[in-house]
Amino acid sequence: MTKILDLFSKTVYANPIVGNIIPPANIPSSPVATTGFLRAIIVFIIVLAGIFSFWQILMAGFSYITAGGDKAKVEVAQQKINHALIGLVIIAASFIISAIAGKILFDNPSFILNPKIETVHP
Repeated sequence: MTKILDLFSKTVYANPIVGNIIPPANIPSSPVATTGFLRAIIVFIIVLAGIFSFWQILMAGFSYITAGGDKAKVEVAQQKINHALIGLVIIAASFIISAIAGKILFDNPSFILNPKIETVHP
């Protein structure tokens, strides 16, 4: 029984078995390097959502103008405009919600959108 417990209590290193594992060239090697990448993805998604909402407003406005008095087409165009504006409000609210969550959880309102991860060196 003690031999089994000794197996679990000893530290096992993979280095003698596997060797040194070197990550590929384009992969960040530390958590600090990944924050810029994650921030770029978040900004890209937000910009893409804003452009999509703007495009929907433009297309709905064009549909509204070319409806020619048809009530069904005018109503569909108004719904598209309302949905696009609601989307823009949600995008803006996401910044407010992330700032509130950052202030509550990390005591820094910009922490979620602009994280600063520090590594601990032994």
